[in-house]
Amino acid sequence: MRIESYLESDKTPGSSRTIVITLNGQRHAYLDKSFIKQSRYPLLADSLLVQVDCDELSRQRKKGLFLATRSGIVSGEKRLELIENCIKEALESDDRLKQIQNERVNRTLAAVDEERESEVRKLLDRLISVTKPFEGAGTETGDGEGQQKKGEKKYRAKDPPTYFRFAEENQTLTMEAGSQRVIDVVTDGPDELLTRNRRKGKLTLEVGGDQAVVMRAGQLHEGRMGITITSNENATVGARCQVRCTLEMDGGIYFLSQRPCQIVPPPPPYEGTEPPSKLEIIVPKGGTARLRRGRISRVLVRSDCRDDLLSRVDNPGKFEMSCSISGCSLEARRGPQRGEIEAYIRVPENATAETSGVLTAKLTLANGISLESSAPGIVVEPPPPDKDRGKAPVPRGNYEVIPVFREVPPDKPNSKVWDDMYPSWDATYVGKHELVPDPENQDRNKLLLYVNVDNDELSKEKHRCLSRLGEVATRRLERRYQAYIGYHLWLHFERIRSMSTGQAAIDNNGDNEGRVGNSVSEEKNLYEEMRRVANTVLLAMRSERDILAALQRET
Repeated sequence: MRIESYLESDKTPGSSRTIVITLNGQRHAYLDKSFIKQSRYPLLADSLLVQVDCDELSRQRKKGLFLATRSGIVSGEKRLELIENCIKEALESDDRLKQIQNERVNRTLAAVDEERESEVRKLLDRLISVTKPFEGAGTETGDGEGQQKKGEKKYRAKDPPTYFRFAEENQTLTMEAGSQRVIDVVTDGPDELLTRNRRKGKLTLEVGGDQAVVMRAGQLHEGRMGITITSNENATVGARCQVRCTLEMDGGIYFLSQRPCQIVPPPPPYEGTEPPSKLEIIVPKGGTARLRRGRISRVLVRSDCRDDLLSRVDNPGKFEMSCSISGCSLEARRGPQRGEIEAYIRVPENATAETSGVLTAKLTLANGISLESSAPGIVVEPPPPDKDRGKAPVPRGNYEVIPVFREVPPDKPNSKVWDDMYPSWDATYVGKHELVPDPENQDRNKLLLYVNVDNDELSKEKHRCLSRLGEVATRRLERRYQAYIGYHLWLHFERIRSMSTGQAAIDNNGDNEGRVGNSVSEEKNLYEEMRRVANTVLLAMRSERDILAALQRET
């Protein structure tokens, strides 16, 4: 039946009384809009009205269902459950509603910037996988970065092992006094070699010669164990020793490995030249910088500048780096430290391997003088996962992060905006989640995580970051913010799902008219919770120095 007009007596914004049960044109009861969401139409829940017209029921059936006071449905004998089942059957058999739902899902997914969303979800996948593996509705596991693919050989231990030694036993370990290093021991033995009760291996760590360092063993995992070497604060420069590890087992099994170690003086204080006169991109042998497709690659730039050139308040310099290969950009910069600047170049996933280009570094001084250096670069395929290190699988969830803007950006005409949300968003909203049927596979669900990228607090922080740290840092701030907010939305969804064991409809205790729906209170609670979370996230992403400076300004 087509509803010509509808007046909701509850004036609360986002009221949830969207399924009305009527008799002779008068409303006797209602169901919450969460009932529509649970009927696989979450994106229609805020715009779909349903009238259950009971005029054609028999007189006896009407008396058995409705109270004379129009205050609800007679309780008992599963009367409301009968109506719920009829509504659910009507909704799920409506092909037009299915079509509208799929159109809205596809329109929402089309608004996603694939490259930006890929960067956000890489971080979000890791955050979620730290909490627990993906499971249940709206999630799936897949081949994440570092995951061992089907068919690849796993680490196969030998018991007893056939070797147990330092990874680089022939190279001298050099350390400054009071410093710490971690070196690897490699073996083909099982992980429980040193912890099991039967045929347990005995590990001995000792230092021969000058007692300048102490040793501590880590855990054995897939053939590697880290040994932490700490040099004494008062160790004499030039002191030499041998670090040794010994493994003994029953049956005459004995392995001894040692590595030379020497205490060296700290490097002389670095002063740098003012103004600098040198700038050079350092490339490996062969003279070409190798840029990994779909990854961030480190490029070293060497100068004779002072280490405070780019960070000082008076007459700071400016560092820029560009790449002629399409899509490559400067992601971040570190340094200068002792005159060396680490530039991190992002290479897009769709870059073609073996594509060549030119990297250009530019250092501009306050007086306008600039230094430049160029070097060839080439896109290469990323290396396979490091199986020796036993990287853990990074699962992928079946979700999408949807940025929501104040207005449609000129370069993203299909973007979601505040007015597309219900109730309409403003600068105070942070985010929400929706579980929808996956348009590519109706047998599973997809979780949509909406993040307001024009939130007032985020906009203030982006402006502060842009004026102090530049565009690269601001883009990184926005990506991390979307990932952290998306992570909390995922946690909230998991909590709601674990608690969703009750009935979707209202209680039928004769007080239906005065009851406000659950969806309204849930949305309000999420709104308040996400505002607190957003403030915490933005503050946590500031450096300790920035926080202290802000406190000093307030006092």
